Amino acid sequence: MDKDKQIWEDIWDKTEKTLNYRDVFYLMDEIKLSYLLPLLPSGSDINILEIGCGSARLSCFLASNGYNTTCLDYSENAIKVARKNYELTNNKGQFIGNAKKLPFNDNTFDIVLSTGLLEHFKDPEIIINEMTRVLKPNGIFYSDIVPKKFSIFRAHINFIRNLVKLIKNNVKDEFYEKKLNSNDIQNMLISAGLKDVNIFGAGVFLPQIPYGKQVPSLKRLEYKLLSKIKPLITFWDDTIIGEWLGFYYFAYAKK
Repeated sequence: MDKDKQIWEDIWDKTEKTLNYRDVFYLMDEIKLSYLLPLLPSGSDINILEIGCGSARLSCFLASNGYNTTCLDYSENAIKVARKNYELTNNKGQFIGNAKKLPFNDNTFDIVLSTGLLEHFKDPEIIINEMTRVLKPNGIFYSDIVPKKFSIFRAHINFIRNLVKLIKNNVKDEFYEKKLNSNDIQNMLISAGLKDVNIFGAGVFLPQIPYGKQVPSLKRLEYKLLSKIKPLITFWDDTIIGEWLGFYYFAYAKK
């Protein structure tokens, strides 16, 4: 097993379900869904593919809205978590694991999406081209991208990481993140042959609660507090503040 794959297998091996509790990342997906749903065609025959699905929370939300969803990830442990989320919500979906190249014909899906995936590749163009290949003409491409950049949400966490690196010397990041901005993303999507490209910075969240992952009650508290100020958080989306201080980019286009 290659080193990168082992990292993700270990991460998802420590995860059970991501839909049985509320945390800040759950809220992020709720916000993404609110932007994404108005862009999607309706109908029970609409087929959606999520690449690098992880826990497939966003796809599970889409399945709850009546869409046919296929979830793909090369981590077997991630697929296990995705299946549990679907079982928890009584949704049906297709699950494919251990695939490095998309095992689908050209022009297969109405919507192809990825969440927090493209930034983990040194050459994300390869993944974007594959996503575009399996997308039907006039189909919708969607990706939210979390590049290596400053954001209010994890500024203090990055500070701590950098401090540890400085003290311990030669400490490496757990996984790779590529530096990207909205222009970089736009150029990649246009180069893939996509049209009507729209990209904006988003996710100006308050700093993440330290050690929240280890304390479920803190995660729930964070979700409740941020839900109350959600209009203030989304107010900065698609603004220069969102570009500078946001946690991720929202990107969509058509083939």
